Amino acid sequence: TDSLSIDSTSKIDVSGKGYLAGRTLGNTTTGASGYGTGGSYGGLGGIGSNNYAPNAVYGDFTNPNELGSGGGSGGSGGGLIRITAGSIQLDGEIKSDGGSAGYSVGAGSGGGIYINVSTISGVAKITANGGSVSYSWYGGAGSGGGRIAVYYSDISGFNTANIMAYGGTGYRNGSGGTVYLKDTLQGLEDLIFNNNNASSSATPLTVTGKTFKSFKVSNSGNVILTGDLVVTGELAIDGGTLSSEQKIQSGSIVIKNSGLLTHHSTTTTDEYRLEITTDSLSIDSTSKIDVSGKG
Repeated sequence: TDSLSIDSTSKIDVSGKGYLAGRTLGNTTTGASGYGTGGSYGGLGGIGSNNYAPNAVYGDFTNPNELGSGGGSGGSGGGLIRITAGSIQLDGEIKSDGGSAGYSVGAGSGGGIYINVSTISGVAKITANGGSVSYSWYGGAGSGGGRIAVYYSDISGFNTANIMAYGGTGYRNGSGGTVYLKDTLQGLEDLIFNNNNASSSATPLTVTGKTFKSFKVSNSGNVILTGDLVVTGELAIDGGTLSSEQKIQSGSIVIKNSGLLTHHSTTTTDEYRLEITTDSLSIDSTSKIDVSGKG
């Protein structure tokens, strides 16, 4: 469309319209989250009290094109929204959140949102948050966040902090999904992980062959990388955790507010290390680079 306008009373909403409980990519039960465990998509589902594994994360953070996964015997995943528009005035919401759950069952993961727009403005939110579990002391886990990608020429009239793919909360919390932003005029790419201060297991992420303008892990975001990380601008670990395989190259690195940079734990077959190249490195008094016990 040439233009899309959503007023403050309205929304585009496919929350809970993805894969049903106990089902995942391909609409199958094979590999789906077990009873009580949250669904995964961009972020990993939390593990319920019965300790069944979550389904694996899937999809491409640059091109969300899948439904979210259902939780174990609980909520459905978020659906899928894909929008191409000349302009978007967003004062309502665009949502693909996971379905919530209660007691001992798992919530559904956030879904997928892809937006390709020339200009986006407004004061509302774009969300693909994982579902949460009420009365979670019975053992039901929160789900992983979904995936959001926004391609734009002008985003100056929109607060990108209002683009969210948080993991859901529960007996164990789900991990945050991916928020990817690309300036199509300059070809610059940003990737954001923010888990809204809910601690969780790590989101697996492959970055091989990618170069980012900025890369941010914040508010209990927790990311484990495959491949070397290349950032031309700032790598920010702000109250989050980033685990690398080996090489990190960034214009600047800021680690603050109990941020942690580490590498993966060595196994009987694989060895890891941190090789950091940067123009400036700042670590505040609450934060650290720490590979203790990882040899």
